[in-house]
Amino acid sequence: MDHDSARSPSGRSQNEPEGETSTPRVSRFRNLDGVTEEERRRPPADDPALVDLEHAAANALPDQLPLFGAREDGTFTTPVGGVQPLHASSSLDLGRTWYRRELELARRPRNTIESYSFDLQ
Repeated sequence: MDHDSARSPSGRSQNEPEGETSTPRVSRFRNLDGVTEEERRRPPADDPALVDLEHAAANALPDQLPLFGAREDGTFTTPVGGVQPLHASSSLDLGRTWYRRELELARRPRNTIESYSFDLQ
């Protein structure tokens, strides 16, 4: 089946609700002759506050568990299973990791794990 045959006689796609037509996506670079890499990487926002927010988020460090745990005597140890023990004063990131690990150990479906983990962000 070719792409045109999936359209109804009215010209709209079979997936589009009646009375609604999709507008073609317009490039934000449509009036420019050439685009630099800097311009391509710039967030698509006209508000300077949003641009600053995007830059701050891009420069933030990723959430990542520590590779080594520090003991009281100053030596380092590798946590069992790569995850620090969970305490009442533990960070929310560590709690999310433990929750995800429990779901994985319970052999929950991958989409369930992804969905539940996304809801905690």
